[in-house]
Amino acid sequence: MAKKPASRVLRILWWLVLLTSGAHALAVAGLLNAMNRCGEGDSLVSPLLYLPPQGWLLPLGVLFPLALFVCRWAVALHALAAGLVLMGFMNFHSLPRNYQQPAFATNELLTVITANFGQRTVKSLQPFIEEMAPDVIAFQEKTYRKKAFDRDYTCYTVKVIGEFTLASKLPIQAAALVPDLAFENRPVAARFELEYLGRRIALYSVHMPTPRAFLNVWRWRRIIAETLAGGGYFDPENRRDFKYYWDERFWLARGLLAVLEKEKLPTLVVGDFNTPDHGELYRLFAGRYTDSFALVGEGYGFTFPANAHVPVAGFRPWLRLDYQFADANWEILDCEVEPLIRAQHLAVAAAYRLKK
Repeated sequence: MAKKPASRVLRILWWLVLLTSGAHALAVAGLLNAMNRCGEGDSLVSPLLYLPPQGWLLPLGVLFPLALFVCRWAVALHALAAGLVLMGFMNFHSLPRNYQQPAFATNELLTVITANFGQRTVKSLQPFIEEMAPDVIAFQEKTYRKKAFDRDYTCYTVKVIGEFTLASKLPIQAAALVPDLAFENRPVAARFELEYLGRRIALYSVHMPTPRAFLNVWRWRRIIAETLAGGGYFDPENRRDFKYYWDERFWLARGLLAVLEKEKLPTLVVGDFNTPDHGELYRLFAGRYTDSFALVGEGYGFTFPANAHVPVAGFRPWLRLDYQFADANWEILDCEVEPLIRAQHLAVAAAYRLKK
């Protein structure tokens, strides 16, 4: 056992730093476990899913220097807490040893980009489009008419339905909103049927409703002021609104999965799911379809918010809300996130090969 300091004051400080560091590591582990297991199913835990995870390590700014000078045993506890957050909960993805990155834009591959275009223009995506040379681009939240899109991309056929725009080099055989799935009269998904290598395939473009309006009650200034006045998050009406949103989200997710289960064609499901890669909603989809980035992506793959300037998150995105899911008919070869640019959402590109 390590020798404790001789001075009574130093001995007390030694134990205090060790116990505080241990309590912090246990609190981080318990909190991350609760967010993973409960997620959106618990109205108290669900807002925490959208906060920068690095924030749970802020106490180390005080504890770590103390540990270096007083109790170096505590450094191991700090490393454990940091590893749980930065490598575990934030899902750092590493590629398999035998992985070989394919070349995009080859005749063998189907390359798909999904992009939520709220608060940005098609011009801002042009470098990523030119790099990936996608066969299909699925836009959400904005519509682009063919005349406007053809100014830069003459080789695509553009189909607009509701808020969903599909630009495709492949023939578009059918397009329709997914029926009976809407949040406050806004459809959340569209189905496109394409012809690829002589076969029909189905691509679903998804935009689940954002929880932003319901999470606003968690803004610290507002919640403190309203709670002191008897309101805030703990106000019964706010709690009802929050429960209403999550009940609707589960209903929409299960409804979309029920539609997908009836799909007979090889299927890709792409878009803005407004769901972090933790919790029950993500597991509903990842349990039945393959998350392309989780399989062959590298790094964190965060796509939101790319236009935020939050110091604790390193001035970078901290949520993965945009996904590409594939069914068992596809071989997933690569998946990449758009380089950082000033936008709400970063686009995601993936390359697929249809299994014979």
